[in-house]
Amino acid sequence: SLGSFAGAWAWYWLARRIGKERLATWVDDHGAWLTISRDDIDRVDRWFENWGAAAVLGCRMIPGLRTLISVPAGFANMAPAKFSIYTAIGTVAWTALLAGIGLWLGKNYRDLAGPLSWVSSGVIALMFAIWVYRLVRQHRGQRQQPSHH
Repeated sequence: SLGSFAGAWAWYWLARRIGKERLATWVDDHGAWLTISRDDIDRVDRWFENWGAAAVLGCRMIPGLRTLISVPAGFANMAPAKFSIYTAIGTVAWTALLAGIGLWLGKNYRDLAGPLSWVSSGVIALMFAIWVYRLVRQHRGQRQQPSHH
């Protein structure tokens, strides 16, 4: 939990330091490989304005978003104490859940090892396919629109 909290704080601090506009400018030039556009950053920023602290708490429980939610919190200059409280609660809840699941999986390892290897391979393949799809879609969109430069 402490390591996760420290990592969340590092991303929060970095986002506050860099700022949304500097990141958006970098994304304009280099975001295609990450399949991120300025519109994506603006959309997340608007979403965070609506959800704020609830987003920080809830996203701490979602793999992949756990770290990334610190960035819009930093861009929004969320109060450090508020960010810390919601991050701490979400992080401890998540690590407790993982510990419980790990205990259960450990007790049932023999029954689950085979099926879980297929599931994990499928999840990785699906994530890669989504990335390729977004990359191709974004590349096609850039060819059809005039350059912002």
